[in-house]
Amino acid sequence: MQMLSGVPEIVLLTWLVIACLWIETVARKSVPSGRLIARTVPIIVLVSGLMAAQLLPFLDLLAHSQRGLGFATSKWAMPLWGWANLLVPLFRSVLTAPGIFFQLGQEFLSSTYLGAGIVGLSLVAVCSVGQPRVWVLGGLAIFGLLMAWGENGFLYGAIRRVLPLMGFARYPIKFTLLTAFVVPLLAAYAVAAMQNQSAARQTNPRRKLFFAGAVCLTAMGFVL
Repeated sequence: MQMLSGVPEIVLLTWLVIACLWIETVARKSVPSGRLIARTVPIIVLVSGLMAAQLLPFLDLLAHSQRGLGFATSKWAMPLWGWANLLVPLFRSVLTAPGIFFQLGQEFLSSTYLGAGIVGLSLVAVCSVGQPRVWVLGGLAIFGLLMAWGENGFLYGAIRRVLPLMGFARYPIKFTLLTAFVVPLLAAYAVAAMQNQSAARQTNPRRKLFFAGAVCLTAMGFVL
């Protein structure tokens, strides 16, 4: 459904998540590689066939449109201080005439605030769950934030030089949608792990919650 109706950049981010989880599954050998390939290839063929009537004309339109490899600019990239908005929603935001706040320098997303509690729980997951899949998701979350900086950072320009096709896409702030998708999953891993440990009487989850809350409150106080 996303391939038929979604924005191309967001569709590619979805496939990036799938590819990373696929590689993690192969590396962990939890499912035989042959079985994974036997599942994946038919899905790709089926999806390609279902959307060919829409995708092929779109690619033809793209080839004849004004967009080229140099079409992308640093417009509407996250400012370097933009990570602060993960904890403090209106930090250095500006109020526009319609009454909507935006980060200074980008007017694509009105907010990148995910909820301080959710961010804290995601930190608990990365630091204490100890599962390869959690580390993969944590890496994707950081990757999305680094890429959202656009030319303000270092990663976006480096990858764009390696993959010139990225020049067709605009607005690096879109990469924060990858982080917005991954962070709640990490928080869910943290909650599940604490529930299991509490049921098994292995540890007191309140300690981890206190640690996450203290880290978030300290960071929010520093930003304020």
